[in-house]
Amino acid sequence: VPGGFGWGDPDGDADGSGACYVTGNSVLDEVDGTTTLISPSFDMSDGGVIGYSYWISGFPDIPFGPGDGLYVDVAVDQFGADWVQVRAYTDGSEAWLTDTIEVGVEVPASATVKVQFRAVDVDVDHTVEAGVDAFFIGELTCDDGCYADFNGDGSVNTQDVLAFLNAWAAGDSSADCNGDGSINTQDVLCFLNAWAAGC
Repeated sequence: VPGGFGWGDPDGDADGSGACYVTGNSVLDEVDGTTTLISPSFDMSDGGVIGYSYWISGFPDIPFGPGDGLYVDVAVDQFGADWVQVRAYTDGSEAWLTDTIEVGVEVPASATVKVQFRAVDVDVDHTVEAGVDAFFIGELTCDDGCYADFNGDGSVNTQDVLAFLNAWAAGDSSADCNGDGSINTQDVLCFLNAWAAGC
């Protein structure tokens, strides 16, 4: 259970379970060097997603130095020895944040996927506090639905066009047809092409 001793460590965990992994858990508990947390191997031969919450902060008003931060590495070889850095958090947030790594997209799918979190404090004049919580392994699933049947009633008709245009006008994320993160006229063209093609 995080102690919240005021040196940049969290006052509580991210998922409400009452427990998480933190660097030290007492007064004067900064990293000074590297603290590493390594997972067991996971069979992710079909790909999937690795998700977690993380905490990274320093002592108030003292910025991180070069090389300080929380780093996330993944190994997919059978011995778990060839680590590849996939994330680098080098700015203190003083809040629990979440992130995901797509196995099969960002790193190769493998029957022996391991994850390591490295909290690094290069200079003893800096303070780096880190935490990891809510770690999970999940499957990526595809929606077998038909985007052109926007209202989901089982048929593609003008009602779908109206439903799409209402969502698009409201700026609803469901109207991001091309998946670029923006709701714009490109999404209208994308939807009309899908609608014309049918299901």
